[in-house]
Amino acid sequence: MRQRVEADGPIALSEVMKDTLTHPCFGYYATRNPFGSLGDFVTAPEISQIFGELIGLWAAVIWQQIGSPRKVNFIELGPGSGIMMADALRASQLVPDFHVALDLHLVENSLALRKIQKNLLARYAPTWHNDVYGLPCGPSIIIANEFFDTMPITQLVRSRLGWHERRLSFDQQTNMPTWTIMPEISHLANLLHPKVLNSAQPEDIAEVSSVSLSLADALARRLVSEGGVALVIDYGYCNSAVGDTLQAIKEHKFVDILKNLGESDLTAHVDFAALSAVVNRAGAIVYGPLTQGNFLLSLGIIQRTYNLMKESNHKQARNIEAAMVRLIHSNEMGSLFKVVAWAGQKINLLPGL
Repeated sequence: MRQRVEADGPIALSEVMKDTLTHPCFGYYATRNPFGSLGDFVTAPEISQIFGELIGLWAAVIWQQIGSPRKVNFIELGPGSGIMMADALRASQLVPDFHVALDLHLVENSLALRKIQKNLLARYAPTWHNDVYGLPCGPSIIIANEFFDTMPITQLVRSRLGWHERRLSFDQQTNMPTWTIMPEISHLANLLHPKVLNSAQPEDIAEVSSVSLSLADALARRLVSEGGVALVIDYGYCNSAVGDTLQAIKEHKFVDILKNLGESDLTAHVDFAALSAVVNRAGAIVYGPLTQGNFLLSLGIIQRTYNLMKESNHKQARNIEAAMVRLIHSNEMGSLFKVVAWAGQKINLLPGL
């Protein structure tokens, strides 16, 4: 990166995120398994098997709601360790015809994570894809859990003249990475939500992810033309707002972004309002957003938890209950994480939403 700055000037934040996370040799996801207690962070599927089980049963019901097509693409974007999909497929065996119909597709560009996923999911004969644009045609049920928060963003800083891009540079004296504000007005401000444009004050920071918007548009158009539903679960805000949400996580702690480039996970809050606007323009129907807590409660997480506790010893039961609380409580993941569904056509009964 230092060489790039010397050659071409400050680097766009979107490029910094893309390179540090997905570089095939040195990227964060290419060099490690960041998931679970031994990694850098824990996602909902690692917290409790019930999360994936409920998603799997949700998918089976959706398959029935879209007419039980003879073939359906069951797609996960960013499967991580593969645990959620393994739990989902195990639980959805309660609907055998769904398993007969599904073809499993995983969108994952990390070779290291693909190997981990293969160990868990080989029996289901998954097909891997580097992006969504090579997915096969046909009705699809798409799951994106903590996927959009890893998409590259651009940060724009408001001045009295307009919006300026915040980029990565290197201090000439210390030779250490630092942020710099570009002098020219950025055309990317055209992607900001009108609410942000109208309310921002000088020095406010706004974020936009053109990659996320393009992905949402592509998925929505696919659902409209081919049929199906996408379920998106991520942490973020329902309404567009200003604020710096970029964060780095290493060993389950927030760390300095600039001091841990390539050694930490970089994420930003998802702007669900911006995504929903794109999906609506593409002709798809948006359900939600609502909180993860309410979504899981609607799917019966409490009953499933207590059924599982009955089959466990005292210590296991306490851990199972604690995991449920972490997923649904407003002071944990229950309120921070939001759930939204995008459908190509109106769904009479959309579980949980």
